[in-house]
Amino acid sequence: MARVLVTGAAGFLGSHLSDRLLDEGHTVLSVDNLSIGNLENLRHLRNEPRFTFEEWDICDAFDPEGGVPGKVCTREDETNWYERSLGWHEGRRTVRSRS
Repeated sequence: MARVLVTGAAGFLGSHLSDRLLDEGHTVLSVDNLSIGNLENLRHLRNEPRFTFEEWDICDAFDPEGGVPGKVCTREDETNWYERSLGWHEGRRTVRSRS
């Protein structure tokens, strides 16, 4: 089975996704900065050997093997990504066809 990274793992969706992945036999590395999430959502997994939790902000560099942290994105990067993901271009929304 795979080793899976779950971001936002201490939130409602992330914690349930972690449960499902573990049920399917995967190993889960979970990351959350706890700005909204709550560790209570993960309490039942604290003794699960295939589950690891790291308190981390995904805007900081993250190496699941233990690398050195450093800022990798800025507010401008986040805004640009958000606009691209929604299909915004030059202040107008474009509609993408399903092909």
